Amino acid sequence: MKSPATPTSWPSRPIPQTFSSRKDGILTLHGDPRKRHALLYRGSMDTMINLDAPEHPQLRREYMPYFTPPCLRGVTEAVRPEAGRLLNEIPPNNFVHAISKLEVAFTPSGQA
Repeated sequence: MKSPATPTSWPSRPIPQTFSSRKDGILTLHGDPRKRHALLYRGSMDTMINLDAPEHPQLRREYMPYFTPPCLRGVTEAVRPEAGRLLNEIPPNNFVHAISKLEVAFTPSGQA
């Protein structure tokens, strides 16, 4: 009986018991520090996927109510008519150009 193939590229080190986005996780491939844009890099690192406890669970609890089925149904009900209206205003012979010119701002409260 043959033994299963051993992965050679990933993971190159033991998998930790507790995953961390900061250490040996998603942030291990963030590029050459000399080539980073100071503001853009910082902004991309301060996202929920890159956070560990205690920040990640705190944000998750804070935003979970906005991802419940009733809340998402409400967003769908608010967005669908506006999307339909915008699509109906696009001339059929100029779809790509018209879409590229759209500026749409949507917030759950309906205020742009």
